Amino acid sequence: MPFQNQTLEKLFKGILQDQAVEFRHDVIDRSQIDRAVKYLPLTLSERQKDALYNAWQQEISYIQGPPGTGKSFTIVAIMISAVLLNKKVLFVSQKKAAIEVVRSKLTDFLGEEAVIYVGSGADERKQLREYIEQKQAEVGAYTIDDRLRKEEDGLNNLAQEVADLQRDIERYKYQLKVALDAEHAFQQANDRYLKVRDNFIELFGEAEARSLKLRDKVIPQPNVELFRRHSRQFGDILASGSIRRKDLLYLRRFYKRCVESLAADRSKFTRQSLSQIQGYVEQLFQLHQSYAESATIQRKITADLNQLRKLIQQKEREI
Repeated sequence: MPFQNQTLEKLFKGILQDQAVEFRHDVIDRSQIDRAVKYLPLTLSERQKDALYNAWQQEISYIQGPPGTGKSFTIVAIMISAVLLNKKVLFVSQKKAAIEVVRSKLTDFLGEEAVIYVGSGADERKQLREYIEQKQAEVGAYTIDDRLRKEEDGLNNLAQEVADLQRDIERYKYQLKVALDAEHAFQQANDRYLKVRDNFIELFGEAEARSLKLRDKVIPQPNVELFRRHSRQFGDILASGSIRRKDLLYLRRFYKRCVESLAADRSKFTRQSLSQIQGYVEQLFQLHQSYAESATIQRKITADLNQLRKLIQQKEREI
């Protein structure tokens, strides 16, 4: 009577009839096995992987080793990979204990319903019959390939979610860096302003400093250069020792400009205080500039640093 299984037929011909037989070494394409190994819910050593590949690529293979070397674990890996390869496995043993070890490991990984156990007892056979009838009623066109496709789609969706979360984190980290840099720049600018203010208070008094309405916009560079030029010209006039009529007209225009643009104290611009006017205006100009620089930087700090840190931590937890 011919064997339905060609591998068994070759095996028994070689053993019982002493015939020369040739076994295949490429039963399953290696790339398919690679894919199955990728999804195994356990980690194998290189020797165990070799055993698994041999089991699926060779028509006949065997695993040999002393107790405790992981033979049962490797057998379990082969049986789980069979599910991923859409293959069937029949596991038989002379000793029931060996079957129970493998069965226990399989159910740990795949659940009770992953294994059909055929025992010799009447109760066991009855349970098996009921189980098969139940599954026959449930089974439709569902295959492991369908499930793998769904799982791969789910995996791809998760990978996309992770990529999106990572982009969010990078964006929040950049916003955090910009805000921290702005805060650092503000602290430096504010320190400069406080030094200029302390110097102004020392020269003209705290009451004078308190009464000032400092501008919070930096004076444009062309206006700065214009002010510097006029200030030097004002100093040259005072240093000459003789003030002509046209110089007085110029001084009035200078006084008016300082009062309008810097909120200067009108009482400082008198004939008695002419020699002090240039120093006063210079100090006042520096005070306005340093305050405006500090205020301009501070307006750029719109991000809530604590909130950004919380968002980063939240996205990292989600990943």
